[in-house]
Amino acid sequence: MELRVVQGTPIYKRYLKAFTNEIHSKNPDRVSLRRAVLYGVKYINTHKYAHKEYAEREEIELKFKIIQAVKSLMELLTPKEFVNLFPIEKEYNHSKDDCWKDYFYTVNKLKTYNMGSPLGDKFEDFIWDYTNNEISRFAVETLSTASKLRQLDGQPSIMEEFAEKNNIPTYTLNKKDGYIINNQTHRSMPFKRKAPEYLKLVSNHIPK
Repeated sequence: MELRVVQGTPIYKRYLKAFTNEIHSKNPDRVSLRRAVLYGVKYINTHKYAHKEYAEREEIELKFKIIQAVKSLMELLTPKEFVNLFPIEKEYNHSKDDCWKDYFYTVNKLKTYNMGSPLGDKFEDFIWDYTNNEISRFAVETLSTASKLRQLDGQPSIMEEFAEKNNIPTYTLNKKDGYIINNQTHRSMPFKRKAPEYLKLVSNHIPK
């Protein structure tokens, strides 16, 4: 009997299909809305570009458009629906001096919202105060995608612009030629390449 390897559909493509199906539902309701948001976030967080080394403008623009669509849908959710979709992470800092967001920080912030009303224009503030790994990753993907679009237009990325304004040095890695260049001073230095895992150090001792 001949065995064959069946290539399955990548998970991000399945999430995209599910997201598309929900936003084109013939009978849209709150359930469809919640599902669309969930699948949209899952798609963005698992999305892979066709090429590992680079992404084409069309791919980046499509991803950014979907991000904006998901955020628009999020604005229609109530805080209560949002919490049910993306539960608050059970992370506790146990320190009043630590300004990092944790479970109690988010719970206290939620008290300032009407849990039964759509977030609307309060969405950006809400998301900033929210503690959930899935949402944090979505925020990172949003910034990363926006930065890629800026770079395609010849502009510095969001982090590069922030670093430049705050006099923080940034570096560019040239893997091919084996050096790192300081983007401010334009000075370069070599870097050590990590040996591939499949290479092992062997003894040159020849047994007698």
